[in-house]
Amino acid sequence: MRKGANDPSAPKLDVEAILKQSTRPAPENSEFSVALTSVLLERRTFLKHPVLARVEKLTDGERKAVRVQTTDGRVIELPGDAIPALSTVPSSAILKLIKLELPAPRQSDSKPNAPTKN
Repeated sequence: MRKGANDPSAPKLDVEAILKQSTRPAPENSEFSVALTSVLLERRTFLKHPVLARVEKLTDGERKAVRVQTTDGRVIELPGDAIPALSTVPSSAILKLIKLELPAPRQSDSKPNAPTKN
């Protein structure tokens, strides 16, 4: 595959299609997928997380990089060894690495106080 990546006449691989075919459920209502072309791309997509949208880990030989995308569109770069097991790392650990916290629950989200007995 690596040799084919350098050949301009070789057909281009559709990374998104490869990722889609490899998608499987992951912890915390997320999905994990992986694509191996001339590089290794791991992707974890959070389906309903209030802060995290997607985390990608790219490995190109010895070089690694992690990119975290938040639900508001921010992209935060991390060192490649910051997350060893992308498929199972808790979202709380990712938030700690990017120095973000879960938003406080809105007042309407909390349950009203139960009536007290006298």
